[in-house]
Amino acid sequence: MTNHHVYEELISITAEENVMVNEPLRDHTYTRLGGAADLLVTPETYEQVRQIVKLANKKIFRLHY
Repeated sequence: MTNHHVYEELISITAEENVMVNEPLRDHTYTRLGGAADLLVTPETYEQVRQIVKLANKKIFRLHY
């Protein structure tokens, strides 16, 4: 599965502005360190978190919390 397909599935779960592609992690850490995340998702509800974790388990990609 390509990132584009995963991206499409993620924006069906949460708002498009909550799914970032090639997002520099330095913009999201206190120490300003980190490379680019293929996909960074910031869900707004518990239900969105549940659905994203379910998608990750189904598609077998790594989650980093």
